[in-house]
Amino acid sequence: ASGMEFQISHCKFTNGSVPSMTITGENALLVDTDFTIAQLGASANTHSGARIYRCSRTGNSGGMQPWLAITGDDIVIDGCYVCNAYIGINAMNSNRVIITNNYFHTVNNGIMVSGDVSGYNILNNMILDYIGYGIFTQSQSCQYINVIGNYVAMEDVNIVPSGYPMAIA
Repeated sequence: ASGMEFQISHCKFTNGSVPSMTITGENALLVDTDFTIAQLGASANTHSGARIYRCSRTGNSGGMQPWLAITGDDIVIDGCYVCNAYIGINAMNSNRVIITNNYFHTVNNGIMVSGDVSGYNILNNMILDYIGYGIFTQSQSCQYINVIGNYVAMEDVNIVPSGYPMAIA
């Protein structure tokens, strides 16, 4: 989908290992939609303005791709439920991003932030049963990253992940 001010709501995409949708353009709104893999694409330092509210991933396919890969600026991801994903959210080269009130269960990595990023608020997310990292920022170009009120844990305390609950670089 591409264009200005468009909305996708109350849909279910059931494909396997390719993105269900690639969203470009400005001010997209994605609400109450279940998908396996999606990409929000805009170049860094350009306005995207995408809003992702109450979306989910309930399928088991997608391989090693993230549930949601984002680039661009001024993005909000709020109230989503993601289960059985390699990576929940993979955010790269983006600015002014809010990732809040999301639930990630059985993921390799919950939230990954990399590249040239600035102005992130990662707030009040729950990440359970991760293999690698719950929340991970991996860049020497990260600025102004707020990570507050998140809960990252293993349901079975006898399972030890290979990474850490949070690794903020």
